[in-house]
Amino acid sequence: MDHRITSYLPRLLLNWYGAHPHAGIHQRTDHTGVLLFADTSGFTALTRTLAKQGKIGFEILTDLLNSLFKSLEQVITLHDGDILKFSGDAVWCYFPPRTPIEQVFAEMLYEVDRLNREHSVCRTHKLSLHAGATAGQFEIITFGNADSRLEFEIAGSIIAEAYYAADVATAGEIALALSLSNADTIYRPNSSEEGCRVIRPLPTPPASGVTTVRAESSLSAWACGTVEKYVPEAVRERKLNDGLDTGLQSEHRQVTVLFANLLLPDDRDDETDFASFSQASEAVSNIFRIIESNRGIVARIDPFVRGHKLLALFGALNKSESDRLNALQAAEAILRLPSSKVNVKIGLSAGPLLCGEVGSPLRHEYTVMGEAVNLAARLMSKADSQTVLFDQALYDHLQKLATATRIELSLKGVGDKVSVYRFNSWRQSESELPTVTELVGREEPLNLLDELWKSRPEEQTRWVLVSGEPGIGKTSLVSAYAQKHLSAQTIYLSGYGARLHHPGWLLAQWLKRISAITEGVASSEEEIAERFRKRINAKWWPLFNQLLGLTTPDNEWTRGLSTELRLAKLADIVARLLEELSPEQLVILDDLEAVDSLSSIILARLLTETVKKRLMVILIGNTLPETNAENNCRSITLDGLTNENLTTWLNDRFVAGTREKELCELLISRSEGNPLFINETLTQLAAEGVTGHLTDETRWEVLKPIDEIKLADRLEDLQLARFDALPESHRQILKIAAVMDGRFSENELIQIACLKEQQSIRTILTDLAVADMLTFDPANQTYDFARDMTRQAIYSCIPQSDLGRLHLAVGEMLLAEGKADDILRLAYHFSRGDDSDRAFEYSFRAGKLAHDKGLLVETAASLRRCVQLLESETGGRRNRESKLEFLSWATGFSIREGNYTDAQRFVHDWRKLSTELQRPASYHAAANEFARVLWNRSKYNRCRQVLNRLVRNDCDTVSKSLMADSYSLLAELSRRTGRLPEAQSAGKRAVELAQSSQDRRAESEAYNNLGLACWSAGLLMEARDCFVESLKLQEGNGSMFTEARVANNLAIIAEEMGDYLEARR
Repeated sequence: MDHRITSYLPRLLLNWYGAHPHAGIHQRTDHTGVLLFADTSGFTALTRTLAKQGKIGFEILTDLLNSLFKSLEQVITLHDGDILKFSGDAVWCYFPPRTPIEQVFAEMLYEVDRLNREHSVCRTHKLSLHAGATAGQFEIITFGNADSRLEFEIAGSIIAEAYYAADVATAGEIALALSLSNADTIYRPNSSEEGCRVIRPLPTPPASGVTTVRAESSLSAWACGTVEKYVPEAVRERKLNDGLDTGLQSEHRQVTVLFANLLLPDDRDDETDFASFSQASEAVSNIFRIIESNRGIVARIDPFVRGHKLLALFGALNKSESDRLNALQAAEAILRLPSSKVNVKIGLSAGPLLCGEVGSPLRHEYTVMGEAVNLAARLMSKADSQTVLFDQALYDHLQKLATATRIELSLKGVGDKVSVYRFNSWRQSESELPTVTELVGREEPLNLLDELWKSRPEEQTRWVLVSGEPGIGKTSLVSAYAQKHLSAQTIYLSGYGARLHHPGWLLAQWLKRISAITEGVASSEEEIAERFRKRINAKWWPLFNQLLGLTTPDNEWTRGLSTELRLAKLADIVARLLEELSPEQLVILDDLEAVDSLSSIILARLLTETVKKRLMVILIGNTLPETNAENNCRSITLDGLTNENLTTWLNDRFVAGTREKELCELLISRSEGNPLFINETLTQLAAEGVTGHLTDETRWEVLKPIDEIKLADRLEDLQLARFDALPESHRQILKIAAVMDGRFSENELIQIACLKEQQSIRTILTDLAVADMLTFDPANQTYDFARDMTRQAIYSCIPQSDLGRLHLAVGEMLLAEGKADDILRLAYHFSRGDDSDRAFEYSFRAGKLAHDKGLLVETAASLRRCVQLLESETGGRRNRESKLEFLSWATGFSIREGNYTDAQRFVHDWRKLSTELQRPASYHAAANEFARVLWNRSKYNRCRQVLNRLVRNDCDTVSKSLMADSYSLLAELSRRTGRLPEAQSAGKRAVELAQSSQDRRAESEAYNNLGLACWSAGLLMEARDCFVESLKLQEGNGSMFTEARVANNLAIIAEEMGDYLEARR
């Protein structure tokens, strides 16, 4: 086995693989011995100092860090120890029982003192060491998936003891847990703390003449392939490629750090340790996949006091301009995992870090060091459950994409009042083809677009992605091209605001525009729907209607369809409609990142399918919808304009003078090639009187000395500066407009602002349009922000109390206009307003709507919002009937998604509320669902107890249908646990009750479970008769897929009975 790989694993784990060559992936093993946590102080300050020296500084720091770990490893190996984990500048070590740990620490101190003497940089920035030690049993646990990434963790109660002891110790001290009490110690006890003894030993040189040897077990070929997966793939590829050995030298890079604390819920149901491990393993594997899919790497899982502490890095090895966005997307995706069985707290931070391998040639790992690591860890520890906290640097970069709440925290080692941000949601944004007045230096991409249009393949859609940083001119480029080739068949659509409309809204707009072009403008939404229905098989109408925002009950073909099948069929329907209806046209889809999730999913599928129509679809954004179809989409990436282009452009706008030349050079330097930054800066300078026209009416002159001119660093600062310079009346109107979701009219502003003078607001809106803050659409008599970043900047500066009031006013206005069915917008505004009752009502309705359409992410988000509203209510004011309905729905959704922890919590509240309201039928339904949760969690004894209590009241039941469900569950439980007579008896009683209640669904399910019980008992004739009855009851009432399941059982039984003709039928 290549030592470059095995050096990433502790000896204990390698020995296990050597001793178990065919046992599969290591899961968990117990070990007994002494555990030492040794923490070095002084590296953070040293990193900050050496970073100023550039590459040389990084080399010095790497050399010092590796010298330290090499020296410590020699001491550890001398005492037959093993380095388990590196944790930044700290190390976790294992030693055999009865190791003189005070002696070990004394020798470590000697090595640290030697480094301080021998390294010149340590004379001004001394390093120190403190440690905590304990003894007992701990575990090594492997998480992950052998197909992608494995990672090990050390766990057990002694982890917390070692952490606590290390916190007690100061520089030069080791704190020993009581389990390490040793009366023969030769060192001076410094003090005693509860649960540990603090010692300050004298530094002692290690025994001389000892050679460090790391003895390892030989590994089988299979084990070698498995062990490789413990090393991040990007690291492994570089290490095993001899030509790229320098790739793992330390580098100072801009990295985004994600720390996640995964905490298992309290075990209230006597779950076994194995169940808890399986629960955590599933969650960690899902999180690994999320991180990898967002281009991050899992660096390690640190030992932690409670739960599991995971470190992920974005940009450490493979740099991307979207690293910070990828990190936040990964964090948000982790929170909304529907199958997650753990509570998650996440901290994010971005900044320059030292990246590379640390340790010695014999034992090392890939890691990062710097302030961002420490800050991300502090934020994780301060975050609430299911919450993401991130720092100012990330907020500055992502505030145009995400909404966040600013809070101040006291963070150890950082400050007492540190501004951090709690992630709320992604921004939702809408826009006609933007007008372009000037385009500089973009001849090459314009020509490329023209070439791509002319070379479109026959009967095939060409997809083009135009990407680049905000303000670089993506929309301007495509708009300039479209205006140059403008026709009545050109379609421009923006995703801005799409998430506040019904799922699939953007695609619906696309299809409606095509219909208007080819068949004329429809008089109503119903006429539009009817046009499409003529081209779609009636059995798929319920699927397609969701794109149009219409609610149609599922039929036998769509009922029971899995989410994957629903999406696949819907994508196929859209592709066929595009082929039938669309002319050979240019389609532009802007603001790709803001597109609603259903439209994004369908777009991703359209990219992989062949749409047989000669279209060219230009997608404007920085990433494609999640798909593996990158090869089907041509990409045009816009870089910043060259200095030559900017110089030519600015020379045409300024007179030829010394001041003007200096200002142009300053603008070019500050802009980094971003034309929007220059345009916004010039507008601000003119407003401030810095530039003007004195001798030339067409070109600007600089009217102030250069040293008095202050330029902003960010586009957002420029937007706010323009906003701040406006009269107060104009500012108030823009604040109201910023709260509204998309386009707005003059009358809507008047209603919200409660204004009486319509003429004054019209004048203000005209002024703002002239100032290029707003745009006006004369066809619809509506306004919109000229740039979404302007809206975002203004929105972010509105006080929270005013935001609540304004959002509430918008919600009231929507209701007053008769838009009570505009559920998503009402949920959005009331949830941000001060009306929690209506926020709950519309969030609940939005969740049910999303669930009906198979949108699991939106469903889970609405569910979480409802839970937050329920948890924040005081005095029990909320309508308890709606709460009861919500708990029933939330329980069912959580069970279907396999989230049994949440389902159990919901069903507990459901039973409690049913008792308070004296609703026996509701209580019975909740108890049935509770039994279903216990069944799915393999708690069969507990499940049987619940069902036996229910069927004990057989004669007194208020609902025979619910009692039939109870007996059906009991029949299936008994069958699965080998109690076949009991299963048959319960199944027969379920059939009797279902028949008397005339509930065809319950009767069908009862017959099905009775059939399974008879089948298991070898009663094939009886089983066949039961399945036949179940199938008859399903026809026309259930889903085609439930019928298929029962029919499949019949086919198998017929085959077993030798009736092959019946089996085929």
